[in-house]
Parts: sequence; C-alpha cells; structure tokens
Amino acid sequence: MSEVLECVDLVTSALRDGAELMAKIMKRNKQQAVQRDQHETLLFDVLATAPGQIQQRYHMGRKQYGTAFQSGDGESQIL
Repeated sequence: MSEVLECVDLVTSALRDGAELMAKIMKRNKQQAVQRDQHETLLFDVLATAPGQIQQRYHMGRKQYGTAFQSGDGESQIL
C-alpha cells in the first residue's frame, strides 16, 4: 500500500471514529436537552461527510494523475 493511500486511510478512519464519538455524545446530550448546539451539529456533519469526500478526492486525483499521485511527490513522501 502506498504511503499516500495509507495517509488517506488514516485520516478517513480518524474522521469516522470522530463521527461515531460525536454521535454518542449527541445521543447523550439529546437525552439531557432537546436543543443541540449549532456548532456541535456542524462538527458532526463535517465529521460524517469528510471521509467520503477525502476518498473521492483521492480517487479523482489517482484517476487524473495515475500512480504518480498514489506515490506522491518528494514533498509528500516520508523518507
């Protein structure tokens, strides 16, 4: 697996985990109060949609630039 793909997988995994955590917090808060904080809702929306968007952008870049995108350039590679 390329380093770029591993990085994408780690970021999307972290965002999914964050979304799951926010869902649990929001469920608990919903039981305590009916109204949700606007910032909390926005954060949940971002965490829920970001993994798919990142994966989509990765696949678009790979389709457009091929394996060079998958491998990354000198700036993105960990030596």
